[in-house]
Amino acid sequence: MTLRKPEYLAIHAAINDVSKRATDAEILRDVEQAMVEISRVAQPARCLWSGIIPVGKESLAFNIRIAELNDKIRVLALSQGWGYIDPSQFMYVVKTKNPHYIRQQRIYSDGLHLDVGGIRMLGEAVARAVCPVGNF
Repeated sequence: MTLRKPEYLAIHAAINDVSKRATDAEILRDVEQAMVEISRVAQPARCLWSGIIPVGKESLAFNIRIAELNDKIRVLALSQGWGYIDPSQFMYVVKTKNPHYIRQQRIYSDGLHLDVGGIRMLGEAVARAVCPVGNF
């Protein structure tokens, strides 16, 4: 049986390294290595990287760090020819004066892990990123 390679491959960045106190340099190195290896194995699939989801807990400094990492991950993704989506652009369910502060946690089961609604939001963002013609 010959397996067909996928047309699209979406990878979602997790928060584990950030939570384990890895440095930004370590996280970015690991992301870049993963992108290179996945690109090599997944060809000719188009690859899409979804950045780290901000936490629902009220940690301003933590979410600012995630936003800064996502900016750098976006640059890495584009440099590797990947598409990129930033979850912070659609995961904030209640806008506040500070965009890194999430007041309402409807999309989280525990303030960190997405519930069904959050997973649906992420899936819809991935679908929007890969479906429109010429999007990436």
